[in-house]
Amino acid sequence: MPEWHDFRLLNIYVELPDNEAKKTGLCQEGKVERMTSSRRWKEVAKGKGKERSSLGPPALFEVQVKPEHVALAGALDWRLEDVAGDGRSMMLIFDTVILKFSFGLHTSPQWLTQEMWQQSVLPTTGKQRGYKVALAFEFKARVLAFLSHDLLFQVKWVTRRQSPGLSLTEAHPDLASVDVYADFGTFLEAVVQWIVRRRATCGRTGYVVDVLRKDEAAKVWVGVGVYTASEICYIAGISPFLTEREVFDCASRSARLANAFWQFAYDAQDLYTSVIRPCMVDDVLAPGKDQRNLYSRYLSVFKKQKVNVTVRMAKAIDAFKDRLAILAERTSSLRDSRDNRERQPDDPFEPSLMANALLLGTCHPKFKDRDRTTTTSDHECADCRRFPCDKANKGFSLGRLIYGSKPWEEQAPADLLEFEKPDVMTKMFDKAVSQGLITYRDRHRTFLPEYKPQSIIVPDAKAINRPKRPIYHHRIDDKLNVYSVVPDYPRNCYANAEDRKSKQIPPGFLVPPSARVVAVPRDNSKKASLKEMIDTDGLVAIGPLEYCGNGKPVKHRGRVRVSLVKDGDPRFLSSSSTFFVERSARQQVATKAERLVAQKKALQDKKIKTAIAKGKVPKAHPVNVAKERVKARELVKKEIDAKVAGIKQSKAAHLDGRRSIASISPVPKPSLPPNALPCRSSSPGPVINRAPDPQEESFL
Repeated sequence: MPEWHDFRLLNIYVELPDNEAKKTGLCQEGKVERMTSSRRWKEVAKGKGKERSSLGPPALFEVQVKPEHVALAGALDWRLEDVAGDGRSMMLIFDTVILKFSFGLHTSPQWLTQEMWQQSVLPTTGKQRGYKVALAFEFKARVLAFLSHDLLFQVKWVTRRQSPGLSLTEAHPDLASVDVYADFGTFLEAVVQWIVRRRATCGRTGYVVDVLRKDEAAKVWVGVGVYTASEICYIAGISPFLTEREVFDCASRSARLANAFWQFAYDAQDLYTSVIRPCMVDDVLAPGKDQRNLYSRYLSVFKKQKVNVTVRMAKAIDAFKDRLAILAERTSSLRDSRDNRERQPDDPFEPSLMANALLLGTCHPKFKDRDRTTTTSDHECADCRRFPCDKANKGFSLGRLIYGSKPWEEQAPADLLEFEKPDVMTKMFDKAVSQGLITYRDRHRTFLPEYKPQSIIVPDAKAINRPKRPIYHHRIDDKLNVYSVVPDYPRNCYANAEDRKSKQIPPGFLVPPSARVVAVPRDNSKKASLKEMIDTDGLVAIGPLEYCGNGKPVKHRGRVRVSLVKDGDPRFLSSSSTFFVERSARQQVATKAERLVAQKKALQDKKIKTAIAKGKVPKAHPVNVAKERVKARELVKKEIDAKVAGIKQSKAAHLDGRRSIASISPVPKPSLPPNALPCRSSSPGPVINRAPDPQEESFL
C-alpha cells in the first residue's frame, strides 16, 4: 500500500493556550506536544456547559499500561476510513470512533507532509508560525492538522455504531446536519419546524441577519456565518435590519430567504476547482496575493464598496431609500411603526439573483432527465466547469409563495409549472392562517415592487454597463459587520408598537437602545474592504482563502514551495535566512505607520471632544506621517532581528535534539523521545513510553 494511502493513526498532537500550558505543564509555551494517556491529558477539555468534552479520545485514557508508562495514540490501532462535514464542522470517521470537530471562527484543516510537520511546525512556536495547532493527527506519510488563530473550537468523540444496512447519518442521527444544497426538501422541513418553534416560544425581535447565525438557527441554516448572512439577505432582497418576526411571519420573505441560501450554495459548487485548487502548493492551501482576490467574485456585498445591479433593481433600491427618508422626517410623538404594512417600503428584490433556485435552473434543459449524467453537448452554457452539472435536485421552486399564485403562473415556464409539487412551507403558512397565528396579509403580501419588464431574468442581468449602487456598512452591538444595499431604518421607525415601547429613551440615557446599530463611516468601511485588506494590509480577510493557517508560496531553489512559518520557514533558512522575514516586514511597515497615525488622530479627536465638553478651546496638533513611518520602520527592524535569531535558534535546537535521538536508537519516523520503549503487543503499531518530565526538552 502506498504511504499516502496508509491512514493508520500514529499520534495525536496538541498546542494548548499559554495559560493552560503553564497550569498543566503538558506543553512548552507556544509549542506543539504529543498527547499521551496520562491523567493530566485526560483532564484537558474543550467547550462550555453541555458541549464540554474531553479534548483527547476517551479510549486513549483507558489503555492499560504499567503505572510508570503512558500510551500514545498508536496503541489504539485506529484507521481513518472517511471524512465528512458541513460548513461548520468536519467529521473524521475512524474504524471504531468518530470525531466531530467544530471549527469555530478561525480554524481550518491542512494536510501536511512529514517533512513540513517535522521541520516547519514542530520546531517553531505559534507566534513564529502565525497560527496555532488546535489538534493534529499523524499518519505514516501525512499529518492532518487543524490550524487555528485563537484555539476556540469544539470536539466530540462518539463510539461508532456498526449498523449493517444503515448509512452513517442514519446510525448517528445526532451527528447529522442539514445540507441545503444536497437535500433542499429536508432543509425546508427543518426551517418550517424552526419557524413554528420560534413563533411559539419567543418574541422574535432580533435582527434577522444576526438570528440566522446563532444558537438553534445555526443547526438549521448550517454554514450561515457573518458574511453569508449579509449575502443571502441581499439575494433575497430583504433588509438585514428587519426583525425575525417580520421576515418569518411573511410567506414571501421566508421563501425568498430559503431560496437565497440554496442559490448561494449552488453558486459555490465550483469553488474548489475555480478557487481553491489553483491555490494549492504541495497539497497545502497557499494562495498568493493576486489569488486571494479570486473569492471576491462569489460575494456581492460583503466587504464591498459598490455593486452592479439591474435597472429595475436600482429603481427598487432608490424607492426603498426614498421611503426611509420620508419616514425619517416624521416628527409625531407616537413615531412611526412598521407593523402597518402599508407604511413599509417594497423589498429591493431582483429575481435574476436566484434564477437557478426559482427555475430549478441547471445546465441541462430538460427536467425529465434530472437523474442522467450530462455531457458537454447537453449543456446550455458553453463555459460550464461542473461535472456532472445537472443541478435540478432542488425539487421546489417556492415561486407561488414568493410572487403569489397568479403572478407566478404568468411568469414561470409551462414545463416548470407542470413539474412543481406541494411543499411543506406553503402548508405551514396556510395552517398558520387558519389557526390565527398570522394574518391573511402576512400570508399573501409579498412586499415585491412592480417589475418592468415582468420576467424572472431580465436582458441586463449580466450587462457590463449595469447601474452601480453603494453598499452600506453597519455594525450591530459593535461586533457584527453587516453589509447591505439599503441603510438601516431611521430611529423613529420601529418594527411594531411593542418594539416602540421597549425602545423609549430610559432616564439618564443620552442615546436610545436602537443605537446598537451604527453606520460605519465610508473611509473606515473602505479600509475594511476585501480588496483594501489584501492589497495594502495583508491581514486575514474572509473566505476560504483567508484562514490564518494558510501557507505562503515562495520560490526556493528554482521551484515554488510552500512556507508554513509567517516570518521564515526553517526548511529554507539555509539559503534565505532573512529574505522571507524581511519581505514580510516590509509589507508591515506601511500598515504599522497607517495604524500609528490613525491611533494618534483618534486620541486627538477624543481630547478635542473632551475640551469642547468642558467649554475650553481645543488645540489641534498636526500628525507628522513621515515621522510615524520612520518609527514604524525602526520597530519593524527590531522585529526582524529578533525573529531571525529566534527561528535559527529553534531550528538548531530541533536538529540537536534529532541527532541525540538518532545516536541513542535508530527509531523510524515518527521519531520518539529517547525514553521510548516498544509495546508488547501483537499489533504492529502500538507504542508505550514512560511519562516524560514536564521540564524536559521536547524533540517531537
